[in-house]
Amino acid sequence: ISQSWTQRFWEFFRLGAEHLLTGTDHILFLLALIAGSRRPREVVLAATGFTLAHSVTFLLAALGLVDVPAGLVEPVIALSIAVVAGWHLWRIRGRGTQATDLRAPDGNRFALDRAGWTRLCVVFCFGLVHGLGFAGALGI
Repeated sequence: ISQSWTQRFWEFFRLGAEHLLTGTDHILFLLALIAGSRRPREVVLAATGFTLAHSVTFLLAALGLVDVPAGLVEPVIALSIAVVAGWHLWRIRGRGTQATDLRAPDGNRFALDRAGWTRLCVVFCFGLVHGLGFAGALGI
């Protein structure tokens, strides 16, 4: 409480970076996202959407506007890792032997197909849950 807002900001920034780099849930989730991505753009969009969602729920929890029990959040975080990995395997099974065999719509390497946009929405929703988990881990 006696810290200035800049000191609190940098303390939370450090804690967030530490959590991101050492949090097994984030590492597994991001590896599953990368494995299921066909193009670098998909990795960047997924990581950005996840980070934005994570930040939104963390901020809402820090402000006391959202409070979800860890007993609900933690299993959903584990489920999110399995869902993203399973999604990748399902797409390979249905359309090709490797992620790079899956063609982008209209041959445009920057375009996302319907499944790509759906995946981004799912990643964003799971990012919301992961942010609640981080807030819970910090005792917020």
